Amino acid sequence: MTAGRPAEAASLFEQTAGLVRGWDARVAMRSDLFATLAYQLAGDRASAIASRSRAVGSVELASIQDPVVLRLLLETQTSTDGPVEGFSPRAVRAALGRVEMRRGAPQSALLAWRAAESELGALPSLERLRLSQAEALSGLGQDEAAMAMLVGLAQTEVRSEALVMLGLVQLRRGQHSMAL
Repeated sequence: MTAGRPAEAASLFEQTAGLVRGWDARVAMRSDLFATLAYQLAGDRASAIASRSRAVGSVELASIQDPVVLRLLLETQTSTDGPVEGFSPRAVRAALGRVEMRRGAPQSALLAWRAAESELGALPSLERLRLSQAEALSGLGQDEAAMAMLVGLAQTEVRSEALVMLGLVQLRRGQHSMAL
């Protein structure tokens, strides 16, 4: 692809996916997504759609723990693609935030969750995304901003989780009576 021959690259990525599909589905998915990207660059829309469908056909979003794969899912999504169950840009960005947070990168997680807010879709809910943002803010040591967000979330559907997180932040700050 970097040599400016995306059609050739797509073919090689598809060969790789075919070779590894039986023993490592993660590598096959990544290769299929790179093939999708190469087909898009080559202007072969039909092959790009087929390759992306193969990539997401047998996997659930929650099982993807590789941020590169999640970013490839976002990069290869086109506005004219039909919706793929569980793979909306909002859901993929939210999953990227979870993966980044688990990897110890709260700044990247915060950016992913904020970007997910601006995507269309109902899941995850705005309250869930903001709860995750509060977690990332707390991870960044921005306790005041996290607490302000959590206080606002205490009146929503995520009330119990927001109050627990608020209590944990207050415990960490030494405010034991407030935390209780």
